[in-house]
Amino acid sequence: MTSPSRCPTDAHLLATTCNTHEGARFVLVGAAPDEIVRLLDGALTVEVDPLGPRERVRVVTGDGEVEVRGTAFEVRAEQDQLRAVRVLHGRVVVRGAPLEGEVELGPGQRWLAPPTAPPFGLPTEAPAEAVPLERPPTPDADGAPDE
Repeated sequence: MTSPSRCPTDAHLLATTCNTHEGARFVLVGAAPDEIVRLLDGALTVEVDPLGPRERVRVVTGDGEVEVRGTAFEVRAEQDQLRAVRVLHGRVVVRGAPLEGEVELGPGQRWLAPPTAPPFGLPTEAPAEAVPLERPPTPDADGAPDE
């Protein structure tokens, strides 16, 4: 994983500028003509010159992706989940699990993931000091508890 203050340009043939923020963690997983940056945590600012007909630049997370249309944008992820996109100029398409379909954003527009509920679950193991519950006595036919 790479997390310099500037994304490595040797792997980014289509992305003109790529800067990291917030201790971004990402992996470069695809090169031109289908350039893919897998963003795990933190934020990136990416600027891309207008693309040719078969060229693509995408920033992907575990649950979504942002596809560039020749633009400058910021994208943020938390724990491999897409959290926010802001277009500085140009256009991007945001798609994936946080959305029902996709949304296209233009200059000055943002997309924010809906707030997530805290994880819900029960402990998988009983505490070390756990005491088994005893059943209360059940009444017999005359209403007196059995012993």
